[in-house]
Amino acid sequence: MDLQQGFVLTRHWRDTPAGTQVEFWLATDQGPRRVCLPVQPSVAFIPAEQRPRAEALLRGQDGVELRPLGLRDFHQRPVLGLYCRQHRRLIDLDKRLRQAGVDVYEADVRPPERYLMERFITAPVWFGGAADERGVLHEAQLKPAADYRPALKLVSLDIETSEHGELYSIALEGCGQRQVYMLGADSGARAAPDFALEYCASRAQLLQRLNQWLAEHDPDAIIGWNLVQFDLRVLQAHAEQLEVPLLLGRGGEAMGWREHGSGKHYFAAAAGRLIIDGIEALRSATWSFPRSAWSTSPRACSARARRSTRPTSAWTKSTACSPRTSRRWRATTSRTASWSRVSSPRPRSSTSCSSAPASPGCRPIAWAVRWRPSPTCTCRPCTARASSRRISATCRATAAPAASSWIRGPGCTSRCWCSTTRACTPRSSAAS
Repeated sequence: MDLQQGFVLTRHWRDTPAGTQVEFWLATDQGPRRVCLPVQPSVAFIPAEQRPRAEALLRGQDGVELRPLGLRDFHQRPVLGLYCRQHRRLIDLDKRLRQAGVDVYEADVRPPERYLMERFITAPVWFGGAADERGVLHEAQLKPAADYRPALKLVSLDIETSEHGELYSIALEGCGQRQVYMLGADSGARAAPDFALEYCASRAQLLQRLNQWLAEHDPDAIIGWNLVQFDLRVLQAHAEQLEVPLLLGRGGEAMGWREHGSGKHYFAAAAGRLIIDGIEALRSATWSFPRSAWSTSPRACSARARRSTRPTSAWTKSTACSPRTSRRWRATTSRTASWSRVSSPRPRSSTSCSSAPASPGCRPIAWAVRWRPSPTCTCRPCTARASSRRISATCRATAAPAASSWIRGPGCTSRCWCSTTRACTPRSSAAS
């Protein structure tokens, strides 16, 4: 058997009367290949000490077998293999056994994942098999191939909708193409765009043109920002409403669509094509953001990457940025987010703070805000009532020349702040 190198793109399984059929789509240097394995049994494990109870529950079940294995569970107990011909039947037996108090392990591992993990395969593989007239390999065998990385063809997908979710346009960039399909009539005006623009008379035609583009250019992966939860969700809703199948898979297969039980999350799959949502891919790599807007997350990524090379006195460009120590930073004014570094925890005059605007993404945090001393203002000691109020409510100037002319009273403790109306007065008023 001649072996070739490939890279696993997608994996699929289905139950048949003969057993569970497992197939993989691979990317190779010669193009995509579809390989089908021999029928696979489905297996789970139960402790050997619970065999009598399990056999009583499985009595009369055809196509089910318990086999002793040289394996142990985490409690160092010997285990038996529970083998079934169909995977869905194994799932049903798992529920029955658990309800009867029998411990069942790994019944939730799907057949493709079990085949790969038992052979220590991640994505690159050596593969071989018998090809049919369509080029599909049958009775295929796979084994790991270290360091093989083919060049994948990517396409970025983006759509535009109205505020009510009505589809207006579909944009595609990849495979050397930049294509936009727009709903409406061709006006004849051409501003020499750097992309191909085609007008469609209906939303059904938009979906048909998308299917044709994917079949013609045949990308290995479809990528996008919030691709599944927005773009594909809207396209799937239009496909169901207009009765136009969304053929995102290779071989003209429709996109697989599944909704989480909560109704707030969706899953998409396409035969032979990776579907990579930028937000979910970053989350799976342990990235997290205060917001997942396209305009916010890339800036946060850039700031995170630059953080190790920035001086400690610089602000991080993030919506959640904050000073490293509250005593080393003071606000220059109360109405802007301009921050400056000071050499001492409590500057004695306005000249000890130099104005240094923060990055555009920075926002001051309440506990980090301090009022600058000013030669034009003096304060009386804080009263008990004033000390319990926060600075946002108590140190906002209403009739003063400038908000920065208010400072903390000399009688205040470290946790209390002057009340503008009760504790702080301009110097001219205090003199009188």
